[in-house]
Amino acid sequence: MKKRIIIYCIILMALIFVIGCSQKSQVKEVVAKDTTDATKPTGTIREIFVTAKQFEFNPNPIKVNKGDRVILHIKSLDVAHGFRIPEYNIDKPINPGETTDIEFLADKPGTFTIYCSIFCGEGHPKMRAQLIVE
Repeated sequence: MKKRIIIYCIILMALIFVIGCSQKSQVKEVVAKDTTDATKPTGTIREIFVTAKQFEFNPNPIKVNKGDRVILHIKSLDVAHGFRIPEYNIDKPINPGETTDIEFLADKPGTFTIYCSIFCGEGHPKMRAQLIVE
């Protein structure tokens, strides 16, 4: 009986360890390794996990630095949405329950409006966020 309790405790501690290690952060930064080519980004690689739901994007605002290679992992929690940043020529559908990846170089400084480009309900016209490139 004592061995069984010890085994259960070990399994429980292993499970807690695995769950703790599998949690994702909202933003992941990786230093770019090779910036000798002028066409490559000069900043970092920024992975940002974004959720879309009626009628908001989260996080809001999304802040990056000029020169960053940005990878957005966007997931809709409810209905179909669109993710549009006209100044960066981005307009992608975001299907419910799926993650859509959008990658771009943040080469234009400023504050840009992110729009939902697929009608998602009565609050659709107000579904906005900001991309801030510093």
